[in-house]
Amino acid sequence: MYLTQQYAAQYEGVRNQQASACAAYDAGAPATKLDLSPYCVGARYIDDRIDSPEELTAVYESPPTTTEQIRHRLDPGTEPARPLSVSPRATDEWTVTNAGLPTGLRRQGELWTYAVLTAYLSDERADRAATGWGNDTVVKYGNGSETNRVWVTRWDDPGEADEFSSAMQAHIEMAETNATTDAAFELVRVNETVVALGAGSEAFVGDASIVMGEGRVVVRPPDTRTNSTASVVALRTP
Repeated sequence: MYLTQQYAAQYEGVRNQQASACAAYDAGAPATKLDLSPYCVGARYIDDRIDSPEELTAVYESPPTTTEQIRHRLDPGTEPARPLSVSPRATDEWTVTNAGLPTGLRRQGELWTYAVLTAYLSDERADRAATGWGNDTVVKYGNGSETNRVWVTRWDDPGEADEFSSAMQAHIEMAETNATTDAAFELVRVNETVVALGAGSEAFVGDASIVMGEGRVVVRPPDTRTNSTASVVALRTP
């Protein structure tokens, strides 16, 4: 997209694809924002880092490591992901289904957080709530008949954690009011800067344990079967 933009700037009659992508991104639903983010947010990031196409290689040699850096156009060494150790426990009933994947326990990132919150919140509030993101991890639990998720987030300071908690609670209430999901949700303030969200069947969410222990977030699923097939939709990438 960056090279296409440079070409359009030099030749008349060539449509500015980045401008079109960004217009659709800004007005779009969460799924649209995530689909178009490489062509809008990513292109803006590259445009801010280099002055000419000849310098594009430098971006690949020293790429950003978080979507926070891309959103705010930060240098790769600026605002690295904050330390966050999550220790999910399994039982005979519940298996950590994403532990063996190549990516391991997945990070969603600031851009994903912002995009999801725009489903029910204003762009301004979603932006404020996502800004201050420090790190996150998603743990998926399965028992053969249902899937539940625990999303653990870390924030730069307690104030940022407060703002995210408030925004996410409002997001959940709107989702429930609009009946867009049958999932149950539970926000847990693990410590001053760590906020976790359990999502899934009511029995799983109500009985799961998310606590801080020895410098890490320990996630424990319920000990008994929930007898529910409700699936989680809110934490999937739209």
